[in-house]
Amino acid sequence: IEEIVIEAKKLANQGVKELILIAQDLTFYGLDIYKKRKLSMLLENLCEIDGISWIRLHYAYPNGFPLDVLNVMSSQTKICNYIDIPLQHISTNILASMRRGSNREKINSLISKFREKVPGIAIRSTVIVGFPGETKENFDELCNWIKEIKFDRLGCFKYSHEENTYAFNLNDDVPDKEKNRRLDKLMKIQANISHDKNKLKIGKKFKVCIDRSEGNYYVGRTEHDSPDVDNNVLLDKRKGYLRLGSFVQVKITNALTYDLMAELVWFKNNSLKIQNVNLHSDILKKYLSGNMKDFISYENDLDGYTNKIRSRKDFSIKKRQILSKVLLKQNKSLK
Repeated sequence: IEEIVIEAKKLANQGVKELILIAQDLTFYGLDIYKKRKLSMLLENLCEIDGISWIRLHYAYPNGFPLDVLNVMSSQTKICNYIDIPLQHISTNILASMRRGSNREKINSLISKFREKVPGIAIRSTVIVGFPGETKENFDELCNWIKEIKFDRLGCFKYSHEENTYAFNLNDDVPDKEKNRRLDKLMKIQANISHDKNKLKIGKKFKVCIDRSEGNYYVGRTEHDSPDVDNNVLLDKRKGYLRLGSFVQVKITNALTYDLMAELVWFKNNSLKIQNVNLHSDILKKYLSGNMKDFISYENDLDGYTNKIRSRKDFSIKKRQILSKVLLKQNKSLK
């Protein structure tokens, strides 16, 4: 744990804002070193590091999942309400053939605990179609289960018969054409689920990390999305400059199948009294004498925990944006 914390502190000092913990089975962390699971302790230590805003968990094996991790997730705001748990299938026969050591009842119970202990959690999973011995009935059971559970994010793959795997000893009896048909059907089901979930977000506000710029849009993510594999949030570049790597508050304006359209949130309550304005006055003079792009750059600079122009006390995004809006109105007096 100490070595990981040291590495994480170095990354934070370099400006890294998001940590992604990845392992073949993340929930087994600690068994080899401490002879017991220690993921929850690792998370608590990582949450104490200044500068880190998000901590994300990937690849949690369902068997023997340490429920104390859910308690840490629900109490620590830095841990994203997100978990990636590859379940592969739901048919008990197929799970047994895959040697997964689980069944439908156990899996459904674990998912219910996720949603009970961590309200609003986004659950990502992966499934395989066309595994040796998968019948039409097995596949239909999988489809109906996906419709029932409604995963927030889902990856689907068709089985590939590869040497040096346990399954290579089984008869690859599902034709490739049928594998493709099953894959397409399942992804259409998930596309509808994703679109329905996205539409429920219209009008709601989210904290978003700005990852990159593409064409006319800034591309960002909510805490419910891992980079490269999950949904994106798109913001029109023509409506303001955003620094890559910064966090902003947005309001969702439209929903696509997998992505969200959004706009920056600006607060209009100019009657608020902002304390310690003088702390920023000298620096603001420089930015306020420039253009809007310079000013928003200054606003984004407020995001850092170690920035010299602010205290170490964490500002909420809402407070930062109110501060920026009010100070922009007061630019003449500051000059």
